[in-house]
Amino acid sequence: MLCLVKLFKSPWEIFLFLVFFTILLIISPDNYLLIIGLILTLPAIYWLSYHLTWGLILIALTFPFVNWQIYLTAALNAPLVDWLSLGLLLAYGLFLVRTKKFRQIKLPLLLPFLAFIIIALLSLSQSFFWQPGIKYIFRPLIFCYLVYFILPVNLITSKKILWKIIWAWYLLTVVCALLSLFAYLFLLFENSEFSRMIPFNLAGFSPLGANQNLLTELVASSLPLGLLLAFAAKARKKISLAFIASLALLSIILLLTFSRSGWLVLLLQIFCFIFLFLPYFPEKELWKKRLKIFFTDFLLLGLIVAAPIILLMGQLMASQAVISSNINRLWQWGIGLEMLKDNLLLGAGPGSFIPILNVDPQYILEFGADLEAHGLPLKLLAETGLLGALAFALFLGLIFGSGWRLLNSLKNRPNNFFIFACLWLSVASLFFFQLFNTTYFTAKFWLPLGILISAINLYGKKSTAKN
Repeated sequence: MLCLVKLFKSPWEIFLFLVFFTILLIISPDNYLLIIGLILTLPAIYWLSYHLTWGLILIALTFPFVNWQIYLTAALNAPLVDWLSLGLLLAYGLFLVRTKKFRQIKLPLLLPFLAFIIIALLSLSQSFFWQPGIKYIFRPLIFCYLVYFILPVNLITSKKILWKIIWAWYLLTVVCALLSLFAYLFLLFENSEFSRMIPFNLAGFSPLGANQNLLTELVASSLPLGLLLAFAAKARKKISLAFIASLALLSIILLLTFSRSGWLVLLLQIFCFIFLFLPYFPEKELWKKRLKIFFTDFLLLGLIVAAPIILLMGQLMASQAVISSNINRLWQWGIGLEMLKDNLLLGAGPGSFIPILNVDPQYILEFGADLEAHGLPLKLLAETGLLGALAFALFLGLIFGSGWRLLNSLKNRPNNFFIFACLWLSVASLFFFQLFNTTYFTAKFWLPLGILISAINLYGKKSTAKN
């Protein structure tokens, strides 16, 4: 204990440590191993308070691992990235106490977010499911807003830090994709039967999760980042070619997941790249020349190679599993609209969709218990009504609208336009999945938003001649 006290350099830091220790004793007075383990993390948190960027990089390397659960007690668990983020939040608190820079804290879009939270609380006040609703408001909404949105905006203070985060994000994607590819090839060799690629599994442990969309959304959102890194490394041809090769590999892996959402995102990215962004890219004539060569010389070959994959996708679309999935989504929308009809303005309350869905006898008989609503719009409308859906749409619209306006202002600065366009498209691609998927209001939802806002702040400044 004396060694720990020597680490602290102010009475405030010692006070915070004692408060933290007291809370541990109140929460779990008999679990000595847990208390000792958490106390041993304090030196790491203290070190992070002097190296905040490393904490942010660590979060960027783990943010998709929503299935990597860490249990402190039988009733207290969270994904690994949430615990890391909590540690970084405490480290940032120590940093603020030490430097007294409280006035420099940025709280972007606080008012729109508070408006949504107030509507959610009003909705909760008339809900039968107030207990899970309170947990839902404070955990996936308020906590994640603080650690994955506010923290990045305050810690990404330079383009150098931003590039480190982009590197970490892309490196994580390539590693996860390669592990998934090796597992897929091994399975294909063992069974010799068609199967879609799913996230890698290590001895029964799958940190990404088991559904193919969890791999697809990570890969699809990283394709523009790979293009961005290849452009940044164009002076070093070998490194640039390595990025281009990794892009080709990621594209193939995306196709092999046979994810309808993933294929749509890929088509939307190609459309945005060619028709919206290309006219303002640096060396646009060279890009146009390369595209012309591709469409005249390699398109037919590419279609021949892709034909079996497209054929398999057609068979999959007609399969009973996909038809059942489509019916499931339609059924969910029917139940969700009934919930909205009962309370048009405020909905049924935060976190209430699944409890209501899972007591519907017809739905349970047909599909069994479900884990989450299929799609963010459905969840917002059913649980928070028109007011909540509009408030959150305003919150997201302000973010992506600010990014779009910045893109228009960067048209006369091709290099910065290319960099920010790739980052904007990456985050937009990730959010396209929220229209169909079941994993939102997690690190995968909030962290890219925080990164995008940070990029808007950095690239919105007037560039110097060096930039």
